[in-house]
Amino acid sequence: MTLSSSPIIGLEQIQREAFYVLFDNLNTNITQVNTDMSVSDQEFATRTGRDYVALEIEPVENDNFYEGHRPSLISAPISNYPNCSVWASAAESSAENEYLDHTDVFINELYVEIMVKAGPTEGESVVNQRCIRTAEAVHFSFMNDQTLNGIVTAFSEMPKVNLSEVFKRKQETGYGDDWYWQAARLDYLILKEANKPSNPTLNLDYPSIDQG
Repeated sequence: MTLSSSPIIGLEQIQREAFYVLFDNLNTNITQVNTDMSVSDQEFATRTGRDYVALEIEPVENDNFYEGHRPSLISAPISNYPNCSVWASAAESSAENEYLDHTDVFINELYVEIMVKAGPTEGESVVNQRCIRTAEAVHFSFMNDQTLNGIVTAFSEMPKVNLSEVFKRKQETGYGDDWYWQAARLDYLILKEANKPSNPTLNLDYPSIDQG
């Protein structure tokens, strides 16, 4: 059932349930996506005359799933990578509300931000593959549960996906080997329906007040 009476807008509710969907399923789907792409990797190596090296995708540790926007992760220690942040950032009333008497429909913006890393000997191409495949796994997780555990009506449309440029950073602040880093953001629009709260009747007849 996707209708609820509280909360009506549902930003935090959507953020929390989207978090659960990824917390419970993302790593399994990372493995699945990488397994599916391994055939393509072998074909690529054969067609280009290169050595085939199986790509490993790091799982997101439990402590590296976050709610809300987390810019602090840009300079976080290596132990905080890879990571996944889920952020419901905005909502607006749907045009459908003009025709509905008992239901409010909101269009909610949901962002998923992921950040991955690759070691000094792995290089730029590895971090790029890890980023793309982790983003694929995020979307695969949501497509297998488009009601976010039953609290929303549907995903309004497919996401807008953006990858950052690959950048290098020292293992520690100011020293150590250069590591490679990349981020991706998936932007979703999600429909949230809720029953309109009933308007209480204003009662001006107060028995305890002498109205004589």
